[in-house]
Amino acid sequence: MTINCSEKCTHQSEGICSLNHIINSTGISENNCPYFDYKDKSYMKKEFYKENFN
Repeated sequence: MTINCSEKCTHQSEGICSLNHIINSTGISENNCPYFDYKDKSYMKKEFYKENFN
């Protein structure tokens, strides 16, 4: 099965989800995918800081 994936996701490869096994949910509610994880961890830290300390 082919699942489109966000370009910011670590599991994304050429626009398709490359995750081939079930993992624990990351708890990130972006793109309605329970397995979404930021490709660029520095981006995630910046967003967290903006949301919580500004």
